[in-house]
Amino acid sequence: MKIPSTRKNNCMNKVPEKIRHNHRRNLLKYFAMCGGGVATDKILPKVWSTPIVDAVVLPAHAQTSAVKPCAGQPGGNAIFTTRGTFTFTVSACTNIITVTALGGSGGAGAGTAGLAGAGGLGGQTIDTLIVTPGEVLTVIVGGQGGDGAPAIGGTGAAGYGNGAAGGGAPQSNATGAQAGGGGGGGGASAVLRGGTPLVVAGGGGGGGGQRINIGGAGGDGGGAGTDGLPGIGGASTTGGQSGGNGGAGGVSASIFGGSSSVGANGGAGGTRLSAGGIGRGTGGGGGGGGIVGGGGGAARQNQGGGGGGGSGLASGGGMTSDGVNSGDGSVSIGF
Repeated sequence: MKIPSTRKNNCMNKVPEKIRHNHRRNLLKYFAMCGGGVATDKILPKVWSTPIVDAVVLPAHAQTSAVKPCAGQPGGNAIFTTRGTFTFTVSACTNIITVTALGGSGGAGAGTAGLAGAGGLGGQTIDTLIVTPGEVLTVIVGGQGGDGAPAIGGTGAAGYGNGAAGGGAPQSNATGAQAGGGGGGGGASAVLRGGTPLVVAGGGGGGGGQRINIGGAGGDGGGAGTDGLPGIGGASTTGGQSGGNGGAGGVSASIFGGSSSVGANGGAGGTRLSAGGIGRGTGGGGGGGGIVGGGGGAARQNQGGGGGGGSGLASGGGMTSDGVNSGDGSVSIGF
C-alpha cells in the first residue's frame, strides 16, 4: 500500500538526526520505506553532496610515466672481424648482451702436399652477459696462425691468448731438400671487463711439418679444446695437449719435444736438428691460445706433431664448441 503523500513528506522531513548523519545504509532504507521521491539536497547532509576530490594533478614525472624512455629502443649487433683489440660501450637501456666469439684457426705445416699436418679449427663460445649501460668492455679478435714453410715455422697469431710459433727445420738434407716447418697456433678471441675475461674462444693448434712421413694435424680450439695429433711413421712423436687437458708440450723419442703453454699463450712447436749438418728434422705445430693455451707439438726427423688447441670460457653459463672456425677469429655482440 502506498504511503499517502502527506505522510511521505512528513516521513522525509523527519529523518532522525542519528540516521541522517551516521548511517548511510539505514538512511537509504528509510527513503525506501517512505516511498522516495524527494530531492536529496533537502535530506542528505551537506557534506555528502560536496565532491570529496575537486581535481587530481599528477606530478611531472607521473604525467609521462606511461611512455617508458626505453620503449621501442631498437636493438643492434656490433661485429668485430679484424684481428686486434677494440672497445665496446654498452648503450643506454641495455642490460643484457649476447656474445658470439670465434677463435682463429692454426696454420698448416709445410711439406709434401697432403702429408703435412693441417691446422686445427678455432673454437666457438656463445654466452649471455649482464652489463651496465655506459660500461666499456674490451674486445680482442684472434688471428689465424701462419703456415709453415720449408725450414721455417709459421708465426703464431696474436689474441687474448697468443698462438705460438711452429718449430723450424733450418738445415738441408743430403739432397738439398729442406724439411717442413710446423704451422703457427691461432689466437684466442675474447671479451673482457677490465682485465677479467668473460668470454673466450680458443685458437686452433698449428699442424706438424713433414719430410718423409706424415705430419700430425693441429688440435681444435674450443671448450676444453682437442690435443694435437702425433706425426705418423718412424720414431714416435706426439702432439701438444689442448689447453683444457693441461697444455703440455708434445713428447718425442729424442729431446725435441714441444713447449708447454704459459698461461693463456700456446706453447712453441719443437724443432728437430740432425747432427752433422744434415737436416732431416721437421717442426712441430705451435699451440693455440685460449683461457689456457695448447702445448706445442714435438718434432722428429721425418714428421712433427700438431700443436694443441686452446681452451675457451663462458662465464655466464653459455656454450662452448670445439672446432668451428677457419681463418681469423671474430666477435659479435647483440644488444
